[in-house]
Amino acid sequence: MFLHPLITLFIGYVDKSKLHSVIIAEGIKAYCTKEVDEENGKGFFRNYKQLIATVAGVISEINPKFEYPYAMASNLFEMSNNHIYFARHLPRLTDIKVEDNKYSEVEKMLNYFAMKLLQ
Repeated sequence: MFLHPLITLFIGYVDKSKLHSVIIAEGIKAYCTKEVDEENGKGFFRNYKQLIATVAGVISEINPKFEYPYAMASNLFEMSNNHIYFARHLPRLTDIKVEDNKYSEVEKMLNYFAMKLLQ
């Protein structure tokens, strides 16, 4: 993929930890808007939908009979963001802990749900 040189320069200055925090805190607001249909028509969510499709493809490879690979893929992404947010701000809404930006418990939870559903 080609990136404009100014974008490449900008990416070098991005604090990835802070960007991740913004995504966790604000991510759902990107598409839960009144203009979502118009924005979708303009291709705003193309990369996200492509990522979900890729994961759905992996899910289908693991279990070709699984009826809801796209729903599962999108839910895994949303679940990870939600539970990281909950762990930091509303800990009674989750069973996981996130400390020092270590997400091994989130990964363990996602693997648990995915493997149980795909059995």
